[in-house]
Formats: sequence, C-alpha cells, structure tokens
Amino acid sequence: MRKYFIGAMLLSSILPSLADENVQDLLKIFDSVCVGSAVNPAKIQAAVDFFNKTPPWHSMAVNAEMQKQLDMSSVGQAQRKDYGIIKEDTATKSEDSFYLVTAGKKQYDGITINSCSITVKYIPVTTVKAGLEKLYKIRNVIEERQGLSLVSIYEVDLIGLPPHKYAIGIQEDYAPDKPSEMFTLSLFER
Repeated sequence: MRKYFIGAMLLSSILPSLADENVQDLLKIFDSVCVGSAVNPAKIQAAVDFFNKTPPWHSMAVNAEMQKQLDMSSVGQAQRKDYGIIKEDTATKSEDSFYLVTAGKKQYDGITINSCSITVKYIPVTTVKAGLEKLYKIRNVIEERQGLSLVSIYEVDLIGLPPHKYAIGIQEDYAPDKPSEMFTLSLFER
C-alpha cells in the first residue's frame, strides 16, 4: 500500500504549478487508487481504505441505498462498488471536497473490462487535462460531444504495466468556458 502513497507524494512535488488544489487532489487520488491498483477491484478497495489512515482524508464504502441508486443509474455496469473519499478542511473540521470512486467491471460491446473512475463536481477541465499530459505519456484518440457531455479518450502506457492495455477517459459537462459541474476521470482496460 505504501507504493500508492509514495507515488502520491511524488505527484505533489510535480504538481505545484497546477492552480487548483482540487485538481491536484483529483490527480493524486487517480494515481494512488486507479493507476496504483492497475484497475484491480480488490486493490482499488485497499487503496481507498488507506485514505482513512492519512489525515485530512477519510474514505468509506457507500451505503446500500446509495449503491442501489448508483447501480440503477449506470450504463454498462456488470459489477461495481462505489466509495467516497472525503478531504476535510483542517481549520473548520468540515468536508472540503468529496470524490466518488467507482471500481468494477464494465460491459462494452459484449466484452467485460475492469475500470476505475473518479467523479467530482466543479473542476476546471483544462487544468486536469494539462495535469494528465504532464504526468503520463498520453495520446488523445477520441474527443467527441455526446448529448450534454464531452467525452475524451487517451491511450496511455503506464510504467510497470503491459503496454497498450489501458486508456484514460474523461467525461465532462459540455461548457468550455467554465468549470465542469460533473466530471469523471477513468482508467480502464482496452
């Protein structure tokens, strides 16, 4: 588990130029949980649980009622488990930010693949994309508007993992001149 958070600590030294702290936090969680687990659902749960040991962070599995609602609202999910990662404001002892982590298996065109996604509200999309370009060797292969969303898919090669096996996906509200109200960053097998 330490390797996940050593990576996150290294990321914090790389990311100081990113203006928004929430973007830095999102990328730390993405690297620690999704990339660090290689989208293995059991390892994702262990990585999420580790946030309970690192103040000001807390984590939890969503309750049964919320899990049922999330299951009903998702498309293409065969099996999934959702978690919340919360960052506490140390001064006020209140919730500063909330990240919904979804781990599991998705169905695409009859093929089951592992995936890990993090959903957050009100995030500057261009800053996230710039951070991804700085942290990973990625190549944009799809950028397409679908309904009220803009979907971007990037090929990514990750050190220590099989080449050409993973992709990063971004789904955002289509509003290029303001922060996305709902934003999902995913890593999935391809």
